[in-house]
Amino acid sequence: MLNESSDEEIVNAFSTNCMGTIFCTRAAAPVMKNGSHIINISSGAVDSKYPGMSVYATAKAGMEVFSEAMFTELQPLGIKVTALRCGQMAEDNAQQPLHPNVKTRRIATMFSF
Repeated sequence: MLNESSDEEIVNAFSTNCMGTIFCTRAAAPVMKNGSHIINISSGAVDSKYPGMSVYATAKAGMEVFSEAMFTELQPLGIKVTALRCGQMAEDNAQQPLHPNVKTRRIATMFSF
């Protein structure tokens, strides 16, 4: 819950989930070649209304907006940018159960192209 979050927890959430993406993109983009692709990992929490997720969800939403802006900014250089919004994984020990039809698989298999 927001009222239970310390300033440090809020700053850490944004540093990791939003600012980290910005700093990594700033460092990587100048050395990337035409045809390169940046894939940023977002979260289904962006659309969640679960109590206690507001700071994390807001940080991930900020990362998604940044990714959209970078898509436009880097497009003339031939660099693609995608924000991949992942859902809950069973390994997360999430409080909310997965839908019974959802099959858990390692995220690495999603990036086989």
